[in-house]
Amino acid sequence: MSKKMLFIFALVLLYWLWNKSCSIESMPKNQQDKIVYIAKKQLGRPYVYGGHNPKKGFDCSGLVYYTFQEMDISVPRVSRDFVNFGTAVPLSEAEKGDIIIFKDTDPKKKQAGHVGIIISEY
Repeated sequence: MSKKMLFIFALVLLYWLWNKSCSIESMPKNQQDKIVYIAKKQLGRPYVYGGHNPKKGFDCSGLVYYTFQEMDISVPRVSRDFVNFGTAVPLSEAEKGDIIIFKDTDPKKKQAGHVGIIISEY
């Protein structure tokens, strides 16, 4: 086989492998569904305090950060910084793909303890 044919074969193989591993056709079309899709792809990854990537694992804000970075949307990296970020809406108006902030588990504290992504309408 000539070098040119081998090169073309390698390109076709790489193209096929790339499309097989990150199929755009399977990704949802609207932004809210894409956010949920990206987040759900991380199910099963380990919890790692301070983690923010699929290779090592995630904490709550790391998962939110990673998911939105994959969509080219800038969000804070740590939970406490979400408090003054974006626009607050009543929970009854929250939509799939929105970020939800949970207070610390200590009722005396009023700071954000955890963040997450709303994955369905209710």
